[in-house]
Amino acid sequence: MEGLNEVKLIGNVGKDVELRHLENDRKVARVVLATNKTYKKQNGEKESKTEWHNVEFWGDTAQFCGNYVKKGMLLYICGELRTDSYEKDGVKQYRTKIAGSEIKILSNGSSVASTPGVSTAESTEAARQQSQQYVAEPATTTSNNLVSNTVDEDMPF
Repeated sequence: MEGLNEVKLIGNVGKDVELRHLENDRKVARVVLATNKTYKKQNGEKESKTEWHNVEFWGDTAQFCGNYVKKGMLLYICGELRTDSYEKDGVKQYRTKIAGSEIKILSNGSSVASTPGVSTAESTEAARQQSQQYVAEPATTTSNNLVSNTVDEDMPF
């Protein structure tokens, strides 16, 4: 029996998408997604906890993210967990991310820039309709290592 590695998230985009153009006309987009959970403490007070997720999309889906996904939007994302390793200051570091395979825009959020002559609702609806067809191209190990070896990141959380 094979294992299962599947992630499904609904959350808000924490910052604008980072779209990078790599060799051989490959594109990769990094989306930072926040998911929130609210629960009651023993004393009855409501507590909210936010988890931050790094999601990478490749190819046409990366370009879609660069064109349409903005900070504050509510997204549905499917993908799988991936762990990369890189060296920083001579110490091997590990980073877990989500290799996105599907993205859907659920709402425009509050900080979406509008296009002149087009209402935010219209542009968000157009992006939402277009997002219904987006399934990411699979990322290969070579592609993931290329990105993780060329990007020196300090995790903000």
